[in-house]
Amino acid sequence: MFRYPEISFQNIPRAEEETDPYVAPSRPLYEIADASPLPHPGDKYRPGFLFAFSNDESAPYYIQTQARRGTKEFQEATNRVALLIGEGALLPALQFIPEETVIIGDCNPEMIEFMGKYLAALHTAEHVEDWHTAITNYLLSVDNRTLFDRQSTNMQVAQWRAQGVQHPLISQEAYQVAREAAQKKAIIPWQLDLTDKSDLRYLGDTLRSVQANITFLNLTNVITYGVNFNSARECARLLSKTLPITPAAPILTTSIRKSAKPIRRVPEYQDYQVLGATGPFFGLANLAENGSGYSK
Repeated sequence: MFRYPEISFQNIPRAEEETDPYVAPSRPLYEIADASPLPHPGDKYRPGFLFAFSNDESAPYYIQTQARRGTKEFQEATNRVALLIGEGALLPALQFIPEETVIIGDCNPEMIEFMGKYLAALHTAEHVEDWHTAITNYLLSVDNRTLFDRQSTNMQVAQWRAQGVQHPLISQEAYQVAREAAQKKAIIPWQLDLTDKSDLRYLGDTLRSVQANITFLNLTNVITYGVNFNSARECARLLSKTLPITPAAPILTTSIRKSAKPIRRVPEYQDYQVLGATGPFFGLANLAENGSGYSK
């Protein structure tokens, strides 16, 4: 039997030897799709999007963070929600996301539209070839992408296969697993700027209105490119003040920059161990206490 290598030695809270058998009720929150915001008037984001598919090397961490299933914090959280930024390797990751509701957040309205097509095709296409055709045709119609983002998709496939997981893009069996998982969840594209307090408050208020709790986040590289964040600590504190996130919810993040200056001027990246973790995932409290950076 294939065993996944231990990537991080960070202590994710484990289940106690004798856990309370009570597990809080959690259901797919289909109704909040109606609250998903329309594109902002006068949107400041440029047309198009660079990467339709994530290549953020998150495969082994999705697998490891399943440990949260056994924690008391996870079990006592009502209406559990996962928050992913961008595509977030959703297709192969679905089998490792126990949350019944998944919010797909992105500041770019065109990415949100793309994820709507992505999910619609996942529900209607019985075969991966049909899903592939639908998405290819859509990308060609909006951006003339003749290569179907070949570099990022090939990288994503390779990363998951390296962990012993067949990727749905090359396996009908894996595609069927992803499709069945999607049909059991509420997966909702949501235009969201993580540097905008009003966006975060609106999402937080919507989730609180249905007694929901965010128990997992994949921020990918948003802290690197979110130039309004002065540090990882600032990001974590803003999230903790606005969203109903459980304190030890695993947060995947693949790069944390030392400075808020444009990346072309400051190429260095924050070492994860400086953040108090030995791998690219850690709880919100850990990030808020140990995340560091320089505002100048």
